[in-house]
Amino acid sequence: MQLLKELYGPLFERAAEPAMWAFLATVGLAGLIALVSPRWFTQLSARSNQWVDTSRALAWLDKRIDVDPFLAPYTRWLGGAALVSVSALAYVVLHVH
Repeated sequence: MQLLKELYGPLFERAAEPAMWAFLATVGLAGLIALVSPRWFTQLSARSNQWVDTSRALAWLDKRIDVDPFLAPYTRWLGGAALVSVSALAYVVLHVH
């Protein structure tokens, strides 16, 4: 954490650090939901899976790849992996200098 503060100074303390913790909390919450209830995770995924329509200039990037059929059978594993990843990243950020 100290290294990041030294590199980015006030910008890190005011913007990047809260954004990082918010991102880790969001991923951790999604992982917890996936671990506890795959049905809730599927519903959350369906509601939050909105596609943003880009302009024609970026049409070649606007290709949807549906990964739900591949991840749906492994929702609990995905949730556990997300929680382990968030825990490891939080530990590294807090304790490794």
